[in-house]
Amino acid sequence: MCRCVRLIRLMTGLSSASSVAIGFHFLVELLPQLIVSAIYVAVNYKLTVMIHFRDWARLAFRQQPLRVSDPEPASDQVSTCWLSLPYQYSIPMLISSGTLGWLVSQALFFQRFIWYDNDGNAVVEHYLGYSTLGVIGSIMFGVSVFGVSMALGLRKCAPGLPLGPTNSFIIAAACHPPENDRNSARSPVEWGAIQIGNDAGEQPLAQHCTITSRRVECPVEGRLYA
Repeated sequence: MCRCVRLIRLMTGLSSASSVAIGFHFLVELLPQLIVSAIYVAVNYKLTVMIHFRDWARLAFRQQPLRVSDPEPASDQVSTCWLSLPYQYSIPMLISSGTLGWLVSQALFFQRFIWYDNDGNAVVEHYLGYSTLGVIGSIMFGVSVFGVSMALGLRKCAPGLPLGPTNSFIIAAACHPPENDRNSARSPVEWGAIQIGNDAGEQPLAQHCTITSRRVECPVEGRLYA
């Protein structure tokens, strides 16, 4: 704060009291912008986790390529999303964030007036202005964005695969492909039960569920799986 006041004094040549007032007005004006930025980061994180859960749950119903940061050449792997979200989510997020930031800037703003008294002396005054229309527009648009994000949060993941794409233990437990499928990460994969047995054709007490590029079966309720 002290450095900000000194910088304002050097730029404007005003007294310390006036510089403190200007600095306070700037901070109050920027506070809504900081709140908008924090909301954008929070909603972006929420949507990112939701997309991870959606892609993870889809592995139990269809084969799909793995999404990695650096896809291997000659493989079916796909790169990660730009801005961590698919375009159908990231573009509306950027537009809504920019629109809300612009509305907030129109709702609360810094004003500087220079007027002259009867003796011709310049008088500089600073105020923190606001626009009623801007405030109403910011509130309405912000509530709309919040409502849409809450509605997206009510969507349920498809059942089948144990949820936990952000948990390393769950991911590790689901990634034990059979010996003849060690390069499954290069191909489209799916989660399900695989046929295992010994040379005599005997089936173990517990079957095995994993993510693999081989043919899988849907787990049957009541059976034991590992």
